[in-house]
Amino acid sequence: GIGAAVIAVLVIAGTLTPGYLAKGRERGLIDALAKGDGAELDAVVLRLQELTPEQRAAIMLNDRARTGLIKVFENRINAATDPSNPQVDYARARALLMQLQSFLPDSLAVKDLDDRLVARENDEIKRLSDLFDDYLKRGLLIDAQGTPNIGTVLAALRGIDSENRLLRDPRLPGAFVLSAAQALNAKDAALAQALVTAGLSFDPQDAMLADLRDQALRA
Repeated sequence: GIGAAVIAVLVIAGTLTPGYLAKGRERGLIDALAKGDGAELDAVVLRLQELTPEQRAAIMLNDRARTGLIKVFENRINAATDPSNPQVDYARARALLMQLQSFLPDSLAVKDLDDRLVARENDEIKRLSDLFDDYLKRGLLIDAQGTPNIGTVLAALRGIDSENRLLRDPRLPGAFVLSAAQALNAKDAALAQALVTAGLSFDPQDAMLADLRDQALRA
């Protein structure tokens, strides 16, 4: 009678509730993504990562969710590579793009974003290469001589392309030798020592730098 009916209702409710809850969570996540709110990105990404690949794929099929997610990541990537931003960070931009690609590996919009970031990286590498040549001619190698300098350029390059040829430019040890010798001639042993130390970090085997190190220590 009534007892059996109650049990049947409870059994049906127990069967449906997890599905309903899952659908509710899915709708909530889609709505959060669709808002494209940058302030909520970290929390939303965390929730996406907690889902199974199947659940994540189902959410990414939703146009609103997909568009919102791409928009937020694009805004962050643009902010990280904005030339007017004193804290330009191409390594962070690349990490953000890789995270977005993990959610949408086959998205043409994400591929377009990747192409634009590569173009921006290439432009920045060209700009830094020009600065490198300028600072090398002027002998601006380390912070003690003024900033920006070769060191700041190489740090920026390393963040974009850790294999860039300028990171191992054969002209660098000679430039450090010349600047360290000039500092010694000017009786600035502290600057000479700083230059030698920086130079040896590029080429620990350079005999002339090792000799100048000994001279700087004696001075």
